[in-house]
Amino acid sequence: MKLRELNRRELQSLRELREELGPDIDRAFKGRKILIAQEGRREVFVASRRACRTLVAMGREPYFAGLYIGEIRKGEFALGLEGAALLGREAKRVYVSDEAEQLVLYGRDVFSKSVTKVVGELQRGDRCLIVNSRSEVIGIGRSKGPREEVSIENILDRGWYLRSGR
Repeated sequence: MKLRELNRRELQSLRELREELGPDIDRAFKGRKILIAQEGRREVFVASRRACRTLVAMGREPYFAGLYIGEIRKGEFALGLEGAALLGREAKRVYVSDEAEQLVLYGRDVFSKSVTKVVGELQRGDRCLIVNSRSEVIGIGRSKGPREEVSIENILDRGWYLRSGR
């Protein structure tokens, strides 16, 4: 598999995440390189500049390098959970109660009564991070309601790995 830096179109797709989630991509990934491994799928990784120099010095093509942050699907960047965790302090996020955390990890949506705090300007349809009381990113969701009655559709959560059997 060949690792390479993002082309202009792929980088633009990643930057569009800023408009929806609100993070400063440049600040979140400062001092790191964003790489794509492409063989059918286009998986996106972030690696330190030092790790990239080591890869070049090795003279081999690894399967991946760094931390998987998402993939490019149909020309759009699909954020993964580890990428969400990197953006955690920069992105729109919804904090949920301890009881709701358990439900999120089982793939359930978040209802307004379970939301303890909203950070960022969240509009209906916006993607956001679902965060527990310890500020850990436990999922990625999409807002289904107005700010006063925030409810979140669970798109991807940490429990998915266990439920999928992978």
